[in-house]
Amino acid sequence: MNHPVDLQNSGNDVNFQILQAYQDLISKGRLTQSQLERIDIVINADYSDPFHKGNLHSKYGSFIGVPIAFVYNSPEDVPMDNYRIGQTITIEDGTLEGATLKKSIILGKNAVKYALLRECLLTDTYDMQVKQGLMTLFVGGSSMILYTGATRVKRPVEMLLRAVPVVAVYGLLILQVWCRYKRQKDFLVDQEIPAFGEDYVKGAEEFYSQAVRRNKALYYIMKDLTKDNFTPQGNEKVNIFWNDRIRVSDKKDFYRHKLEELNNENSQESC
Repeated sequence: MNHPVDLQNSGNDVNFQILQAYQDLISKGRLTQSQLERIDIVINADYSDPFHKGNLHSKYGSFIGVPIAFVYNSPEDVPMDNYRIGQTITIEDGTLEGATLKKSIILGKNAVKYALLRECLLTDTYDMQVKQGLMTLFVGGSSMILYTGATRVKRPVEMLLRAVPVVAVYGLLILQVWCRYKRQKDFLVDQEIPAFGEDYVKGAEEFYSQAVRRNKALYYIMKDLTKDNFTPQGNEKVNIFWNDRIRVSDKKDFYRHKLEELNNENSQESC
């Protein structure tokens, strides 16, 4: 298996969580070992969520960026001098927000395992192909709009005044299709996770509960900065033109509900 993450000296053994996630993917018949060998895993310096680039259906496979925060076992392990989340910000030690942020970074083994498995599932998509297809549609459609405008309106300035707004609206429509695709893909992975067992549901609930706490702390820390990315509810601020993800508070509630369902089922079986 291809997981070149050298974390043998860290307390939180991410390599072990990677192997467990891989084994569960294979045992469920969700991915094969040859597919998993097309995924490279690297350490990401930001203290944010994991991410992936590429997909298993592309020529070169994909890679997953694992936040370095995954290796920490206690808040005391977290260095706050250069906290990076898209930008570098200074966290003051001794403040309530700083202490809350440091605690929210720490994740249990189930949460780490969930995050790794989720990114593996998200790589089994056609993101790059869909994006290229939508870009082709945009370029082709925009060319047709401009060509039609040029043949009907002789004055270039008037043609641009008429065609540019149409191209802009067309581009926004294409963008909304992409955002809808991304949210739907995310939703389908959420629906698939419970099939991998209770540990993953518990890990997901912990992962998003911690994400909400982290974002709430960052809201108070960053609200006086020029780049304020979070809301008091613990969600990322949404751009009305670019909304390609499900809110973390909604995901937390989803997995909490799933965990309650599993607990009810277990209690009924024990009776």
